[in-house]
Amino acid sequence: MLQLVLLILVTLTTLTQSQKCKFPKQDMSVCDRGFLAFSPQRFIQERKFDASEFKLLGVSRHGREGVWMYESRENPGEPVTVKSKFGESGEESYKEEEDEEYPHNYNLHIQPDKLIPGKYIYVSESGSSCTFFVY
Repeated sequence: MLQLVLLILVTLTTLTQSQKCKFPKQDMSVCDRGFLAFSPQRFIQERKFDASEFKLLGVSRHGREGVWMYESRENPGEPVTVKSKFGESGEESYKEEEDEEYPHNYNLHIQPDKLIPGKYIYVSESGSSCTFFVY
């Protein structure tokens, strides 16, 4: 009996030591440096806050101009502008704050009944981006 327990223990130890976990070598953030996203991953039926309201802060190098994009789960890699996808149902806004660290405030509001799962991506004039995932 003792030999069987030792055999199982040695086998389990060998198996756990031989398994290698591969972690990404780079940071897997949803936003490029200089952005601060509020709730970048959310569900449509969110109860704690309005899931159709996207708030994003940016540092000064990102500038005022940018565009909100939408990428569906059915067509990955083919983003379209929020304006072309949602029309009047999507409202983009920009506000400059007096905050030294994050002076840019980018907002997107989609009418709650029009909000659909997918990626909502803000791309700044500097080329940096931040992605919100809606499930």
